[in-house]
Amino acid sequence: MEHPGSREKVTTCPPFARTDLIFFMLIAALGSAAVLLHQRADFGGGDAFYADAAQSLLDHGLYGVNGHPETTQPPGLAGILAAIFWVFGHSHAVCVSAMAVFETLGFVVAYEILQRRAPRVVAAIICVLLLSSPLYFSWATRMVYPCFPYFFTTMVAVLSGEDYENAVTTRSRIFWGTVLAAAVVASLLIATGTIALLGAMAAVVASTALTDRRLARTRLLKFLPVFLLGIVVQVWWMHRKPAPIE
Repeated sequence: MEHPGSREKVTTCPPFARTDLIFFMLIAALGSAAVLLHQRADFGGGDAFYADAAQSLLDHGLYGVNGHPETTQPPGLAGILAAIFWVFGHSHAVCVSAMAVFETLGFVVAYEILQRRAPRVVAAIICVLLLSSPLYFSWATRMVYPCFPYFFTTMVAVLSGEDYENAVTTRSRIFWGTVLAAAVVASLLIATGTIALLGAMAAVVASTALTDRRLARTRLLKFLPVFLLGIVVQVWWMHRKPAPIE
């Protein structure tokens, strides 16, 4: 494990800061290409559901389609699209561009996570190769889908969870704890698969208890409020009356 002092020297060294800036600019350039080269089309397929649900939220305050409440898909993406419609108007192009922005921001955060565990060049190569792949590019330029904002919010949750655990001042603990809680709640509202994050928190505490009970207790006290908040959000959504079978 790297000594805290040596870590501080590495992260504050100007050459590394310039290197990070170069990698961030490269990721941003690839993301900008997806924004500028998006498919010119209207909502169709799965995109139409999220667009209609977003418009319903704006017009009637109801999450659903044609007056029927939606109880299967969480409302996160529809809420994001509703905010986009409110600011920019009903536009498929703007929504697709927003998905590309979420994807790009997700890779920026992913780079920050990876560079803490691997050389910066390796972290950058992983992100750039994925972001520039034809498959990812086609998704980001055509689809309005929960995976893009979900990728961003879960990466923020992972990064803020690490910073929250390592925070030493009250102000930093409050800040990173708030960011973590917001990222977990946002992820749950976008995709209920985020329950895996809550399971990971419980698994970390349980595995730590096998070797260091004092550390496990500290982690439990830190992550318990976020864990309980996530459970409340998950139960709230699951408690809704199931949609009729089509």
